Amino acid sequence: HEYTWDTSVNINLGVMFKSRCRFDRCLFATPAASFGSWRPANFELIGKEKVPGLNRFPSDHWGMVIGWQLHTPGCAALPA
Repeated sequence: HEYTWDTSVNINLGVMFKSRCRFDRCLFATPAASFGSWRPANFELIGKEKVPGLNRFPSDHWGMVIGWQLHTPGCAALPA
């Protein structure tokens, strides 16, 4: 499980408590079409490294990158 907001690692806010939450979401609906449908293929959190020279993270949340594949009827999945 991945957390997009984690004050135990990300010190940007300077809070005195530790909290791990999944505030950020990616919602996607693919239309019912004869050509196929998009499906998530992979997921990654970014921004988990401090900016050189600043000793701070780019944000108080991690960013999300989601890769997608197009699944077509009768064909192999095509990479996004």
